[in-house]
Amino acid sequence: MKGMILAAALAVLLVGCASSGSKMDTANLDRIEVGETTQQEMIEMFGQPLGQNYTEDGRLALTWHYVHVGPFGTNMQQQNLVAQFDEDGKVERYNMLDGSPNGTRLGY
Repeated sequence: MKGMILAAALAVLLVGCASSGSKMDTANLDRIEVGETTQQEMIEMFGQPLGQNYTEDGRLALTWHYVHVGPFGTNMQQQNLVAQFDEDGKVERYNMLDGSPNGTRLGY
């Protein structure tokens, strides 16, 4: 009987968790060099982007996003990375928001 109660409690806790995207290794931010890092290198470091758009002047911008919410809305972790590329396909600027505990906010 105790085993069934424990299993039911565990099932309730697990049902409340949700994730979207892939968690990004923020150590890779140190590898991004404006004017040097290519679109393909960004994809190798952070995986396939979840979105893309073009700026008013026609430059490509890629977006990576990760979110995780624990049981009952606790322990939320969120990361957003946007990189804009120049006409040669190299990073022109980027912005990272890491809303995880001890997260960082960087932009170049």
